[in-house]
Amino acid sequence: MWAIVLQRGKISRSNRRVSPAIELNSRLTPAYGYLAKALIQQNQLKEAEEAARAGTQVDPNYSENWRQLGRALELSGRLPEAAEAYSKMNKFFNSFSQSIRSLQRRSDGQQ
Repeated sequence: MWAIVLQRGKISRSNRRVSPAIELNSRLTPAYGYLAKALIQQNQLKEAEEAARAGTQVDPNYSENWRQLGRALELSGRLPEAAEAYSKMNKFFNSFSQSIRSLQRRSDGQQ
């Protein structure tokens, strides 16, 4: 995906810093979300969607890429698809929040 963005010449200096990270390690999940966020800020929504979607394929459990995908789709006016992406983000975020609450309860019980 990032190669497409670079070939189109639609990438800022800040994005050029993230893309090499993806090139060096395509499994570097957070880099896709950072790239998507930067592209959204530049109103390059199609490219942002591509970056976020690629990130969700690398690691479907990483909620930030779902959030950026939802944002790109929302700003593109594709609200049902955005709602689905946000729903997936919430699924993983809620699971994380439940783990934190469980750890807090266990920690409180030990004190």
